[in-house]
Parts: sequence; structure tokens; C-alpha cells
Amino acid sequence: MDNNQKKLSEFEEFLKRSHLVPPEKAWFYVYWVDRFLKYYQQRPSKPFNQIVASYLETMETDSRFAAWQVKQAADAVLLYAEKYLKSDKRFVTLSTSDSIELKSNISNSGKNIYDWKEIFIRLHENMRLRHYSPRTEKAYRIWINKFRNHLNNRDPLTLEGKDVKGYLTHIALRERVSASTQNQAFNALLFLFRNILQKSLDNLTNIVRARQKRRLPVVLTREEIYQLFSLLEGSYLLRYIQPIGQAVRDTLRLGDCD
Repeated sequence: MDNNQKKLSEFEEFLKRSHLVPPEKAWFYVYWVDRFLKYYQQRPSKPFNQIVASYLETMETDSRFAAWQVKQAADAVLLYAEKYLKSDKRFVTLSTSDSIELKSNISNSGKNIYDWKEIFIRLHENMRLRHYSPRTEKAYRIWINKFRNHLNNRDPLTLEGKDVKGYLTHIALRERVSASTQNQAFNALLFLFRNILQKSLDNLTNIVRARQKRRLPVVLTREEIYQLFSLLEGSYLLRYIQPIGQAVRDTLRLGDCD
């Protein structure tokens, strides 16, 4: 077994063991990574992110692949690079010799590499690779920026689930946002935690939910129609009944034509 096959075999076991994808789909993710590694090895001098984008573009322009397959391939490559090759407190870049270079999250100067500027760069890269629309990316960026301002530009690596809980409650109570707007904010922060910060969101119970807007019914109920007619007399009653009778006749006439 060559080095690539060994990596792919270990990657498949990792997927099944970590439950990141359904076990029956693990083989498909291995297949996409295998294709990508062969593509990557032919372009060793280019940056990893550029090669990923180029690889997915070639798939998009290939009529043999459906849109869902391109998205699955993007997810597979990201899982391989961001989960399988990555240690808990480090991130991975692939060198020209296809080796793994592990870089610490803390630079020599002591400054955190994961500042907010880096967060937004990685947000853009991740959303592009996962084929989110530009409109969704813009909305997520706005919510994450609002979340950052709400926490006074705090170090992103110190963020926890309780911060998300507090913010979602804040916009429901203070900003009086709708339920759909609150859900969009939640989805943006969930993407931030899962795909950028590599953290799980726990303890999100008891969040104050924004109220759903009440919608008026389009038509009256049968009981409401009876109540309405009971209040009408004479010409007023005829004024309502005549158009209804005409509509029924027109409907029956159309039925005869069919």
C-alpha cells in the first residue's frame, strides 16, 4: 500500500470513528479526497487554498458532476484538511513536498493568529469552498461583526456558547427582531463556531426566542360566514349572494368545457 492509499484508508477510519458523516457515505468522501490529492500533486508549487478553489472550479465546469457532488467534494477536502490533518490547537498547511507543516496558533510575538481580521478571511474562504451564495456570505459577515461589536471586540478564541446565548437573547429583547432574523443570526454564529473556531455550541437552552408574527387567515371560516350573513338583510344580503352565485355558475361552465 503506497503512502496515499494509507492516508486515505486512515481518513476513512477517522470519518467513521468521529461520526462526521454517515458511515455509508464515508467512501464517497474518500473518493473525492483521492481525486483532489492527485490534482494537488500535479501543482505542488501553488498555495493550498488556490488549488482547492481551482479543483472545485474544474468540477463545476465538468458536465459529469452535479452541483451536490461539487459541494460534497468541497466538504470532503475541508474535512480532510481541517479535521483529519489538524491537531487540537494547530492548523495545517501542505508544503510543496506534500508533507504536513504544523503551525502553532501563537506566533513568536505572542499575538494570537486568530484575530478578527483572520476570522473574516477564513469565513470568506470557507463559505466560498462550501458554495454559499454571496448574499448569504454578506448576511453572515454582518451578523458576526455585530456579535463582535456586542462583545467589545473580544479575543475570538475566548468565545463560548454562553456568549451566543446572551447575544441571541439580546437581539430578541432589545432589538425586537423577528423570529426569522434571529434564526439567521444563529446560523451565522453556528457557522463561525463550527467551521472557523472549531468549537461546539453547547448550553443553548433557555434562549429567549423572538415572537412569530401572527398572520391573518386568507379566507373566512364557515362559522364566520354564517355570522356575517346573519347581520345582513335585504339588498345588502343580495349584494353579497349574487356575485357568489355568478362565480359558482362560471366554475360549473368551465367544468363542462373540460
